[in-house]
Amino acid sequence: MYIPRKFKLRADCDWLPDVIANPFATVVSQLDKTPCVCHIPIVITDSEIGRIAIGHVSCENPSWKSWVPDASQSCLIFTGPHAYVSPMTYQDAIQVPTWNYIAVHLKGHPVPVHFDENPDELHMIMDTLITQFEPDYLPVWRSLDIVNQEKLLRGIVGFKMPISDVKCVEKLSQNRTQRDAEAIADVLDAAGQSALASRMLEVRK
Repeated sequence: MYIPRKFKLRADCDWLPDVIANPFATVVSQLDKTPCVCHIPIVITDSEIGRIAIGHVSCENPSWKSWVPDASQSCLIFTGPHAYVSPMTYQDAIQVPTWNYIAVHLKGHPVPVHFDENPDELHMIMDTLITQFEPDYLPVWRSLDIVNQEKLLRGIVGFKMPISDVKCVEKLSQNRTQRDAEAIADVLDAAGQSALASRMLEVRK
C-alpha cells in the first residue's frame, strides 16, 4: 500500500482499535496467479507469537485453497471512516477534489482449519467469532445437537493468520492548514461523519 509520509499512522497509535471498530475485511489472496477476493468479519487475538487474525469462509469459497505454506501472502484490508473532501472547503479553492480515509492492511499466511482435521480448533474459532459479534448467541450455539453443529462446521473452513506485516494510513488533511482542516471537519461533522471529523482534529494535536 502506498502511504505518503504525512499520512502514515502515528508511531504512538495502535491499529487494533480501527480494526475492532471496522471488523468487516476484504481478504485478498492469490490462486493460480489470479487475485482471489472475499469479504468476511475478522477477530484479532493475542498469542505467544503475536497477534493473529481469525475468521472463516464457506467451504465453497475458493480462497482457502490458496492458504498453503509456500503460497504468496494474503492481505486483510480494513476500511475505516471515509468521506469526499470538496476543494470548495479550502481557502484556496484552486485544488483537486480528494478523499479522507483510514485503512489498515494486515499481511500473513492464513492456516486453514478443517473440521475433519482439527474439530477442536474450528470450535474455538467459531466460539471466538460469536463471542465478539453476538455473545448472547453463544449458549444457543453450544446447545445445538452434535449432528446439526457438525453439519454446520463441515460447511466452513476456518483460518488463523499470524500477522507478519502491518501497513496503516490515515489520510486526514494533514497536508492542509489548520483553518482548512477545521473547515473540512465542520462540514463532515454536519454531514454525520463525526468520527472522521474528530479523528482529523486529533491527528493535528
